Amino acid sequence: MAKRKAAARSGNLEWVAIIDSDGLYQGKEQVSDATSRFVVPADCDLKPGQYRLSDCKAKFVPVRKVLTVKPDLAIAEALEALASASGIALPGSTVKWIDAIRKKGA
Repeated sequence: MAKRKAAARSGNLEWVAIIDSDGLYQGKEQVSDATSRFVVPADCDLKPGQYRLSDCKAKFVPVRKVLTVKPDLAIAEALEALASASGIALPGSTVKWIDAIRKKGA
């Protein structure tokens, strides 16, 4: 901490991480006052958008790929769209399954 304050007082620039509102690393920039910023090495080669600041705010961790669409809901919507486009009625069990998926909020 003393090193960080001394660097800021002397006018030295430090590299800090640019972190978006979701905690994702978006690159680095040089600043003269790194107070309350996450300092990174000058040769930091993390790829933007692929790392997140850890919960303990001590390191960056790889972002796990998470599906933004729930598979059951996507299948239900596809079945409804196909049935609508072809003008056929879905079987009763399929309609019940789709209703259950919608109620569940999947």
